[in-house]
Amino acid sequence: AQGSIPELAPKYPTLENLVAVEPDFFFAGWYYGMKPGGEVTPDTLAPHGIKTLVLTESCVHLDNNRPAASMDLLYGDIEKLGKIFGKEAEAKKLVSGWKTQLAEIMAKIGDREGTRVFLYDSGEDKPFTSGKFAIPNAMIAAAGGDNIMADMQTSWGNTDWETVASRNPQFLILLDYQ
Repeated sequence: AQGSIPELAPKYPTLENLVAVEPDFFFAGWYYGMKPGGEVTPDTLAPHGIKTLVLTESCVHLDNNRPAASMDLLYGDIEKLGKIFGKEAEAKKLVSGWKTQLAEIMAKIGDREGTRVFLYDSGEDKPFTSGKFAIPNAMIAAAGGDNIMADMQTSWGNTDWETVASRNPQFLILLDYQ
């Protein structure tokens, strides 16, 4: 529920949208609200007094030598947000809870081989999915699965249905932004 927070833009806000509402802080990622060389970046927001936190997962777009996404990236971003908003204890509790849940899952499934998983985001002719550098890849691995598209050298990208079928996923995850 959005409550009384106004929607600035149907997808990503422009610099003008952001400056007009005088936010203290903007949290986004590269290609998830910001674009290198684009109008909304930490460098373009700073002169307006708008502090930013860049989603760590998205930094692969600026550094192609990064390792695959890991849960530590997610945990780190949550802890940074907790610090920014003065909710450090709550952030640590959230991360601790996630770690406990993952440990419980692994205890139940044991050390058997990973289950082949395909994450479907969108697209009809060419499905859009999670690659090596996206957090869902790390989440699938942390829960004992194998993302069938983990060899895609990107965070998010398109593949084709023939590739999906040839990799024979055992589970499909349908991403729903609602």
